[in-house]
Amino acid sequence: MGKKETIDIHHFQESDESLQTTLEKALTLHKSGHFRKAGKLYADILSVSPNYPAALHLFGILQYDMGRAEAAIPLIQAAIIGNPEQPLYYLDLGNAYLETGDYNHGVRVYRQGLSKFPSNTQLLYNLSITYVNHEKWEEAEDVLNHAIRIDPEWGDAWALLGKVFLVNKKVDQAISCYQRAIEIDGKREDFHFCLGNAWLEKKEFHLASMCYRRAINLKKNFYDAINNLGVATQKSGDVKGAIACYKKAISISPQSSDAYVNLANVLLNQGYEKEVIRLYERAIEVQPDSLPILINLGKLYLRDQNYEKSINCLSRADAISPNDPQTLYLIGRVLLSAGEIRQAIDIFKKVLAIDPGMVSTYISLGNAYRIMESMEEAILNYQKALKHDKRSEAALTNLAIAYRELGDIQSSHSCLDSILEMKDDLGARVKKTMLLPIIYPSNPSIDHTRQKFEKELYELASTGKTLADANEQIGLSNFIVALHGREDERQLRHKIYDFYRRICPDLIWTAPNLKRTCVSGKIRIGFLSNFFRDHTIGRLYRGIIENIDKTKFEVVVFRFDRHSDETAQAIHASADKVVILKKNLKADREYIAGCELDVLFFPEIGMHPLTYYLSFSRMAPVQCKKGFPVTSGVPTIDYFISHAASEPANAQDYYTEELIQLESTGYYYYRPKKPGTIPNRNEYGLPESAKLYACLQSPFKIHPEHDAAIAEILRRDNDGILLLMEGKYHQWKTLLIERFRRTLGPLTDRVYFIPSLDRDQFVALFLMADAVIDSIYFSGGNTSLECFAMGVPVVTWPSPMLPGRLTYGFYKQMNIMTCVASDMNQYVELAIRMANDLSWKDSICREIESKSSILFENISNVKELEETLEKMVAKCW
Repeated sequence: MGKKETIDIHHFQESDESLQTTLEKALTLHKSGHFRKAGKLYADILSVSPNYPAALHLFGILQYDMGRAEAAIPLIQAAIIGNPEQPLYYLDLGNAYLETGDYNHGVRVYRQGLSKFPSNTQLLYNLSITYVNHEKWEEAEDVLNHAIRIDPEWGDAWALLGKVFLVNKKVDQAISCYQRAIEIDGKREDFHFCLGNAWLEKKEFHLASMCYRRAINLKKNFYDAINNLGVATQKSGDVKGAIACYKKAISISPQSSDAYVNLANVLLNQGYEKEVIRLYERAIEVQPDSLPILINLGKLYLRDQNYEKSINCLSRADAISPNDPQTLYLIGRVLLSAGEIRQAIDIFKKVLAIDPGMVSTYISLGNAYRIMESMEEAILNYQKALKHDKRSEAALTNLAIAYRELGDIQSSHSCLDSILEMKDDLGARVKKTMLLPIIYPSNPSIDHTRQKFEKELYELASTGKTLADANEQIGLSNFIVALHGREDERQLRHKIYDFYRRICPDLIWTAPNLKRTCVSGKIRIGFLSNFFRDHTIGRLYRGIIENIDKTKFEVVVFRFDRHSDETAQAIHASADKVVILKKNLKADREYIAGCELDVLFFPEIGMHPLTYYLSFSRMAPVQCKKGFPVTSGVPTIDYFISHAASEPANAQDYYTEELIQLESTGYYYYRPKKPGTIPNRNEYGLPESAKLYACLQSPFKIHPEHDAAIAEILRRDNDGILLLMEGKYHQWKTLLIERFRRTLGPLTDRVYFIPSLDRDQFVALFLMADAVIDSIYFSGGNTSLECFAMGVPVVTWPSPMLPGRLTYGFYKQMNIMTCVASDMNQYVELAIRMANDLSWKDSICREIESKSSILFENISNVKELEETLEKMVAKCW
């Protein structure tokens, strides 16, 4: 019953010797655990002598020992009334009150006892312990100082006073107290342990280790000392020694969680993530309601992309401590990573209702809106984050990227300048260089941008400074450069590669062993992209992955997200293996290399930053790309697979890779179905009588040089109107209109924009248009295939490089050249004739319908690609 003195029955003798004998018998039964029999005897005594203090006290202790502290209180109170000169009664009554949770009465009783017995060390100690347990530090210090004045050789009092000082960060005073306790009794292992903790707090790791070792010498299997010795050893830099300590601690006390957690944290820094998770799982088995362990395990599962288990841990933590904003925030992050964007948004809003000043939540909420392409909402939340912390680099960086997405380069660069005013940050400087305009006001502005871009790349690379992780510290693609329509693309792409090679040298990596033992005899090919879903890349590659010969090829698909739709599900179902990568450059390249591929196939390099950064590594003997129609500029990409019909005569000049030109497109493209109905123009706010010229590409593909042709078409066809896509954000439309006001003048009023549509509505627009015209320098690929599937012709002008020749290549494949212009003047002529000569257009439509089957669901395309891949592998080996 707390800390109490040895009971001597002779202190409480009554005149009746039979009562005394009975009491002694009851006490013997009590001590031996026969509570029921002892209780009967105590009751018998009190029935004869109801005010017998010793019997009242002992019966009260029995009630306490049986877990009935409330029943003990009146009995011990009665004992005090009968004999107020027994300090033990006050001690046990105070203990009983504390057991019921009545802190105030417990303290009051201890103090009442001390008023009568001011030098009673047991009352002093229990009172000080009570103050410590309830964090009444000043009161505890006063009582302990009083106790030490009474008994300067009281080691426990010195040690407890040391604890009071240590908790309150008075480390030097704590050390003095513990040292005094050790002077009094140097054989107390707990005193040495406590002194070690004080030295650990002071970051004197060697001295802390010495104390822990002394404690262990005094008590061989002292779990806490061995565990803390591991902490001190780890902090002094001896990782091996720390691991040994933690393992020993676990072997001594496998039901204690601390050592599991400490060992896990050491191994996490060593890269042993699976073992770390196993240790945390063991820790939570031992201590299932530990908030810190649940939260940390939830974080580890999030990092491992095990979202279901992460949510489970964090939900358990939320049940233990409901509505804790940090826990809810982590749940939101898991949902965001798992692609459950709307649920994540709801959670983040809930967090902000609880804690409106939580900066990280505004940023994550902004990121969620950015993924949903609700860029204005994203910007609003980044701005709110900055209201609470104007120096938040994460908020400024994300705000910069969001502004750039809207085409507001000035605001984007201003955000990065704010970071650079706080510190000279290489990552921010590189981002500022990489964040190029999306829509250009003029053709000369493109040249100016490229010249400035090259100059800044050179200047940044010349600083000699480096970054550790390009994806984490930069994380931007150079997609927009490909739309500039300049023939020095190869040179610029190589300069971009050389820039990254110099400032991020860790990008250059070769797998230690590129050869594998071929068990199945199949070629193991990995397809790597972020866009294996309802996206241009997904639609182009679904048929390849589904139809590639599985008796010859073992297919591994690498993705960065879990986005699921019909296209993604079809790709997953047809691959031998699907891997969701961690979006961690080093971990992902090591994993890919560990798959021992023969061929690593990039469906795009340049559309997603991590795909680009991974391409710097040699992860397979053969690495090739196809798709995004510009050279990578990266030496570790061996081959660029293209379509001979689309390429110019001097095609190799435009590639750093070896160019492989297929006779076919190399795609197995599923023919889109015609929509059931063609909408009325009025539904889109378009005049019925006008000649509708449709260029249904993203606004950033409308090159400034295209404006002259558009103006000429509208000038020459008074009934003509131009239909463009508004794009993701209305700001893109605004930027285009501003440019058109300068280049088209009043004709701008005859330009109509249409918002984003679903697939069927989008395809229906081709059938509604009088003439579909291609974008220049970066022509339609997927869009042109959709037109040809509907039997709709596209007027195109093939520019010098592949990006502007895709539609032209499809026409050559079909052997239809009627709609291919030799220059921009003919492009205008063909467009106007298409819109106004219905019989001519109908004849072309019929020809496309009769010949377009070569472009769709053509298994010979896949066979040619297979043969090409086989030759690459044979050449490599």
